[in-house]
Amino acid sequence: MITSIKVKVFISNTFFVFISFVNRLLKHNNNKILFYINLEFRDNTKVLYEYLIDNRYNEKYKIVCACIDYKKYRDKEPKNVSFVSRYRAIIDFLSAGKIIYSIGHLPIKAAKDQDIIQMWHGAPMKDVDKGTLATHPTGHGYYTKVLSTSEHFAQFWARHFNVKRDTIFVCGYPRNEILFNNTTKYDFGDYKKLILWAPTFRKSSQIGVSDSNSNGLIPILDKDDFVAFDAYLTSIGVKVIVKLHPIQDLSNYSLIEMNNLILLSHREFLQKGMDLYKLMKQCDALITDYSSIFYDFLLLDRPIGFTVDDVDSFNENRGFWMKNPDLYKPGMKVKSISDLMEFCRNVAENIDNYKDERKRVNTLANDYTDGHYCDRILKEMKITKD
Repeated sequence: MITSIKVKVFISNTFFVFISFVNRLLKHNNNKILFYINLEFRDNTKVLYEYLIDNRYNEKYKIVCACIDYKKYRDKEPKNVSFVSRYRAIIDFLSAGKIIYSIGHLPIKAAKDQDIIQMWHGAPMKDVDKGTLATHPTGHGYYTKVLSTSEHFAQFWARHFNVKRDTIFVCGYPRNEILFNNTTKYDFGDYKKLILWAPTFRKSSQIGVSDSNSNGLIPILDKDDFVAFDAYLTSIGVKVIVKLHPIQDLSNYSLIEMNNLILLSHREFLQKGMDLYKLMKQCDALITDYSSIFYDFLLLDRPIGFTVDDVDSFNENRGFWMKNPDLYKPGMKVKSISDLMEFCRNVAENIDNYKDERKRVNTLANDYTDGHYCDRILKEMKITKD
């Protein structure tokens, strides 16, 4: 990880310094939008892009989307839309007047005629990672706006991306508009209640990070517990869909066929054509840990269970941005298998003891609860159809 950070910093301080110099000399097309995402085309990027296409913004704007799976979209590009590689994005950056990030960024400084927004992909629970701090030096100028879901979280994002407070734009994530819309439900067979389990990663081979000393694939349960827990879920009519984190190390992962406990790697999830937020809308409850997904789920006002079995280890390795993270966890704390069973049983029996706590934390995390997030971002970036 340290080597990877050093390489990124070196490239930013050499090659991209030159690119930034060139960029400031050029004139940029205010009717050209570049979406850049460091992974697959998904999350906030995809939702905002689809909003533009559905509302025919591409009749006015040239839209370029840079991602790792760009070839997948090449044969179905709408009018004035191009999908390109992340390397080609450097060239398009030099002519685009609007640049939109959600995962990753290009370390190129904004010119005076460019609007560049970093939407990111999660509100703060975990502390800032060392890589982000190292690759955002003082005065970097990579963004003209950074999105925060609330005024309460604005101070965190100013520190996270090393920008001034007046750079922070309070809105809500485009992906959360899905939670306010009618969506097609996925077929998981028969069940009384459906629970989404979305753990954050403990160890990632992709970025060389280990945020916990836990070697388990998911919290609480060992492989030997899966079958017994599956049987318990079946007995109470609850299905649990475990959606593993996109960068979770899967070296210990093997597919296990079960009825009511369904484990899906990120790749398997995508192969099934699922969208995480459409699934979230369908679920009656959420289980998570230190992932910020629960801030989004608060908009649905449904029960949340927090696994905390490795909280001390996680705090020592990655840490939390707030002094007392428990004040931001409006739900049952799950420390053992028996706690996990109790949470699932409560969901099955419609027992909900944390409504007031969810309301309190939602007020801190989400300033806007009307579902009109794409409109606000486009207005802030002066992207109009007129």
